[in-house]
Amino acid sequence: DLHSFPTRRSSDLSLMDDDKSRVYFSEAWANFMEDYHKRNGNNEQSYQLAKIGSIFLVPALGGIRCGKITIEQMQGVINNAKPKKRKGNLSRKYLSNIKGCLVQFCRWATPRGYFKSDLASQLYVPKHGEPAHKTILQLDEIEKVFRNPTGLS
Repeated sequence: DLHSFPTRRSSDLSLMDDDKSRVYFSEAWANFMEDYHKRNGNNEQSYQLAKIGSIFLVPALGGIRCGKITIEQMQGVINNAKPKKRKGNLSRKYLSNIKGCLVQFCRWATPRGYFKSDLASQLYVPKHGEPAHKTILQLDEIEKVFRNPTGLS
């Protein structure tokens, strides 16, 4: 029978189209970046947002609908972020930058209906981030340099 399948009212269809919580994170991120570029142009901040988004956020959350993303998944992006070209952990500063991108995205997305509640306020930078390492030459190492300036022993 042609009319035995369930139908939706046209008013239901318009509600479904407006439900941004059903949009995948990757699409919402693209909308955020487009809006950011319109408001701020191409600057260092937009470059950083795009870089962190493409390396960490979209690969981790891109296939999840915004309304289904949990605080644990967002925090997991920060906690599990690893450098792409070396071993070890990212610095606390870089983890803080990832958190900043997530917070900025959430503050943009929540009032637009992508998220039902503010997830950004619960994010934190874990303590396992490495501080920036600076090697300071010791006195005996400085003496070696001056004794043999070419470095060839």
